[in-house]
Amino acid sequence: MPHIHRLDPNRHRSFLEERRRDPITHEPLRSGDEIVICANENIAFLATNWNGCCPRCGSANTLNNIPSSIFPNRLGRQVRRSRPVIWPGFIILVIIYFVVGAIVRSNVWGIGSVNSGSTATAQARIAANWETRTTLTAQALIGASDSEKQTATIQVRATATAERRATFTAQALARSSVSQKQTVTAQARAAATAERRSTLTAQALADRSVARKQTATAQARATATATKGKTVSCDKSAQGEFADLWRSYKDLLGCPMDTSPLYGQFADMPFEKGHLFWIGNIDVYGNIRQVIVTVGGQNEGDRGSWSIHAETWDNEPICNVPSPPDGRYLPDRGIAKVWCEINGINALGYATAPAEFAPNRGINAIQNFDKAVVFRDSDGHSRRLVYILFRSSQTYVRVRP
Repeated sequence: MPHIHRLDPNRHRSFLEERRRDPITHEPLRSGDEIVICANENIAFLATNWNGCCPRCGSANTLNNIPSSIFPNRLGRQVRRSRPVIWPGFIILVIIYFVVGAIVRSNVWGIGSVNSGSTATAQARIAANWETRTTLTAQALIGASDSEKQTATIQVRATATAERRATFTAQALARSSVSQKQTVTAQARAAATAERRSTLTAQALADRSVARKQTATAQARATATATKGKTVSCDKSAQGEFADLWRSYKDLLGCPMDTSPLYGQFADMPFEKGHLFWIGNIDVYGNIRQVIVTVGGQNEGDRGSWSIHAETWDNEPICNVPSPPDGRYLPDRGIAKVWCEINGINALGYATAPAEFAPNRGINAIQNFDKAVVFRDSDGHSRRLVYILFRSSQTYVRVRP
């Protein structure tokens, strides 16, 4: 069984703040959701999308806790952190870099849009500023000593060099910004393409599932139509309660050996794996007292195996078997003898209720056909169900007549 975790708003707060999504449906993982984490891929799925194995790698191994080292990437997949988180510091450095550059540009020519026209204007302003500063410096140093003039000239040249570097830095940042925008746009387009592909794949799978269901339904209907449509020629027709059932399934039941159902003394006893039905005063297979054994379910559509046995009990005790647990029972009389003969403790288990005797009250009924026996027990009388016991295969099916 997979390890299923329910997201708690307190214990899994950091997990929820990452705003993860299911890789299959892209639904956000919210507080209260049940998730399963693949142990191989380290991917978190909604528990409803986990069908026994990972949808990506096919592994059935899951994590028994929610590790803090798993987080989603842009495309909805989830990867393992392999290094400390350093991007906040990087962002701060970038912000400082742009602020300093803006201050430098504003000191030189003012902040403007980064394009080719602005760059040319800025360069012109730098040249004009450099010439103005050179002129002012020269005027201020008239009459100064040679050493003072050389010092002023060096300072002006240094200022001009700094201004040129600031211009080149602004141009490089503009190109870098355009490149980053292109990268983000490409990544967004790739994510959108992946989502569209996932959506189309899910739609294709859904359409395929619907087509398979429609095909299976059509095949079942065709089989039922072919089965009901076959004609069996019989010297006599079935009468009574099972007449409609016989007309619908002539090819399965064959011709009626008894025109109408037979009613008599019955007793049935439910077991853990099936039923035992005692039949008295009715000749089904040439014996007066018989026991029908069914191994399988009792609901509509259930199938199983069956057999019939002569009941020859002569007051002998039940075979030596362990005592049943609380809520379980041992059979007695003729049912007990047949239960012992067929190794009932292994084939059927213990009885789940005492035997119920039903005298001739029209509840239990049986009718013989060439290929099968139609049998209704007391449970079938209350739920309108019957057994069709096929002679050749010794199998049965539970149907509604």
